[in-house]
Amino acid sequence: MNTRILAISIALAAVTVVLNPRFSGIAIPFVPPLWFQIWEIPVVSALFLVGLKPAVGITLLNAVVLQAVSPGVSFNQPIANLVAILSTLLAVHLAHRLITQKTLEETSFSERKLIISSTTLGIMIRLAIMLPYTYIQATLLVQSNMLAIFPLVAVYDLIVVLYTVPLGCLVAKMVNKNLKLPAKYSL
Repeated sequence: MNTRILAISIALAAVTVVLNPRFSGIAIPFVPPLWFQIWEIPVVSALFLVGLKPAVGITLLNAVVLQAVSPGVSFNQPIANLVAILSTLLAVHLAHRLITQKTLEETSFSERKLIISSTTLGIMIRLAIMLPYTYIQATLLVQSNMLAIFPLVAVYDLIVVLYTVPLGCLVAKMVNKNLKLPAKYSL
């Protein structure tokens, strides 16, 4: 692995952990226990900058740190965060693969097309994974409050992807402008 890629991965991992509201306090309440957070943005930026494997590694590291240090109200909250961001990363990765396969014949690559496709697919895949996950989690753990706010969980996941993916791409583009990394996802 390239030393610059390793260094940017480590830096983004540290930023991800520090930006988690359990450490930074940066969060906007939506419906308890759902909070809008910004820690997912560096993870998505890592995906755009250095690829899927480092972004997944950063996500796993964040989950391990949270589980060890501050698991939240319920013991499985870091696992739910892990499942949510992995579903978003998968969607962005798939969107990139689909777009680049379609544009191999074309000479231009549209960044806007990538962001819109990644966000749209991110919403669809995250909802397809998180809604059943949340339902199973709520029924197994007898968290009736989660079942009561089930429609709001869908709105929450939709909004999180709507700001996380475009901002993650923007941050990656700004970082890449200064570092001139060989971007994995064509910024």
